[in-house]
Amino acid sequence: MNISLEDLFLIHALQHPLDDQWEQKAVRLCTPPLNWSRLFQRADAIGLGPLLYRQLNGVKTQLELPDHGMEFLRNTYLRNLAKNIYRGIELNRILKAFSDAGVAVILLKGAALAEGVYNDPGARVYGDLDILVEKADLSRMNYTSSETAGAQDHYRTHHHHLAPMVHPEKSVVVELHWNVNNRINVDIDAWWNRSVSADIAGCRVRVLGWTDLILHLCLHLFSGGETRNSMRGVYDIYRTLQCAGASMDWTLFDAEAHRYGVRDEVYPALQMTRNLFDPGGI
Repeated sequence: MNISLEDLFLIHALQHPLDDQWEQKAVRLCTPPLNWSRLFQRADAIGLGPLLYRQLNGVKTQLELPDHGMEFLRNTYLRNLAKNIYRGIELNRILKAFSDAGVAVILLKGAALAEGVYNDPGARVYGDLDILVEKADLSRMNYTSSETAGAQDHYRTHHHHLAPMVHPEKSVVVELHWNVNNRINVDIDAWWNRSVSADIAGCRVRVLGWTDLILHLCLHLFSGGETRNSMRGVYDIYRTLQCAGASMDWTLFDAEAHRYGVRDEVYPALQMTRNLFDPGGI
């Protein structure tokens, strides 16, 4: 696999910790002159610009980072932070509405990762608010969708979530899930039982347990055939594994992968993560 010098630097720049060894390798990667503009634009295009800014901002290093590039990344980070603060306000309102109605939820994907893994609402780029509810509660939902009734029936039959919901006056999009994957019959009750409580968007909300979260990220990596953001997806796995540490139950992970017949999907995803970022524990 041919990897550009800019991608090699990006991969290295996002690793931890930022110690002397990290800097020495970063300097070596810059020995053939990097195309900094290409690097920063590439990071932005695949949703890693805000993370790269947070990683490099304020770091004392021998690297001669171009001011215009850091300003570009800073603006990328601030734009994403503003969007996610706005989404967080709406998420807070939505979660409180669910709580008042007695509807249990699990927060999925980007919104859960931004604060639960990255601990920074501006670091992780995401779009929709993905929320898991029990299927019995779906009939209680009132929402506005751009989809026709026939299309909504198609979602219920062929997907694991309803058609995207849109607020008539706001740009926030919500997807209500009753499962985490439409290709395999996940024992979602077991995932509910293993979910844990976390503080996100100013609310206590349940999120997937570490082992189920890693399995979900691996399954989601190429689930839609979209590879443009695959490096971001791999980085999500890397950072989540770092957060999980000894809490990661590899015996359960392997049992679940075997149970659902997805070993050929999830282990290549883990191998790719190891090849690119080499997290401990894989």
